[in-house]
Amino acid sequence: MKKIEAPIGRRQFLIAAGVTSTALAAGLATGAGIANAADNSAVPGADPNKKQGGSKCVVIFSTLTGNTEKVARAIQKGMEQATGGCDIFPIKDANPHKLAGYDLIAFGYPLMGPMLKMNVSSFIDDLRYVGGRHVFLFTTSDSGGNNFTACIPRLKEHGLIAIGWKGWHGSVYGPLGDPTPSKADGHPDKADLADAEAFGKEMAALSKKIYAGDKGLIPKEPVKEERHEGEPAELVGSANDTNEQYMKRIHFKLMYDQSKCLYPKCQRCMDFCPVYGIDLTLEPRVYGKPCMMCEMCDQLCPTGAIYVDEDQMQWQAGIEHYAEKGVTQIYKAYPKHPRFVVGYGRPYGYDPYTKEQRGDK
Repeated sequence: MKKIEAPIGRRQFLIAAGVTSTALAAGLATGAGIANAADNSAVPGADPNKKQGGSKCVVIFSTLTGNTEKVARAIQKGMEQATGGCDIFPIKDANPHKLAGYDLIAFGYPLMGPMLKMNVSSFIDDLRYVGGRHVFLFTTSDSGGNNFTACIPRLKEHGLIAIGWKGWHGSVYGPLGDPTPSKADGHPDKADLADAEAFGKEMAALSKKIYAGDKGLIPKEPVKEERHEGEPAELVGSANDTNEQYMKRIHFKLMYDQSKCLYPKCQRCMDFCPVYGIDLTLEPRVYGKPCMMCEMCDQLCPTGAIYVDEDQMQWQAGIEHYAEKGVTQIYKAYPKHPRFVVGYGRPYGYDPYTKEQRGDK
């Protein structure tokens, strides 16, 4: 591993890694952010009788490895075809109090277990002034599944009307206990993104029709599926767990070896953490408080200073019967650090921190 020559900040790192959001770039270029991109006449104190037309729209997404962002951009493209324009923001840059001027919100996130992850759940909790607006959901996951039955009721509590939902396969990068190769490797592919674009266009057109008065087009809420035969019993009901209960259920424990840590030359774990749960500027250093169990700090760390306890991997291997299935877990197949390079496929590409070229897939 080559010496890291200089620390870089979050924005510089994301630019180097190739995952800076087009939404952020567009906002900087035009001087518009989510605070003023929407019609601000619709904020509290504006005319409560203002009629929504189903034309102003926004895509808000949470992404860890770039899969969901790819789908989000494709959906935005489709919505633009139907409306003439559509904003897009990563969830970290989106203000849940400034969405009143949007008629249609596309909301997407990666699926990691049955629970809504902490950053997604907190964003929904903080939503304001969106009563009567339309929303549709999208997810990426190894299975192509979703947890819309957990998300839609939460959105309804804030007055949002769900008009659609769809999930796509997304390449597995974590949790690190997952197997490789995976049926989702290579996804979302060109066909997936074309489908997402068509879905975005369809949802924008549907929203306009509903606003025009055809309420019969609003779909019935999805019904929670029963546990499938062979599904690990240990996971059933975990959607009702608190974050702490879920961590205990899956034997999750984040570890930190300060002797291996390169801070302040490296701060990628702090830069990336979706819930700002790592602070290496303090003594004793703070890590995993809070934690949404995405395990990306483990995968991004160039030295393995921060890592997930192997008990979690062994537990998952046991309940999923990986040995009998003849599959290998990701953390065993890719032991080299960092395991994942942000903005590139697992675990390939150029790492802007280590200055290392890891080759093509």
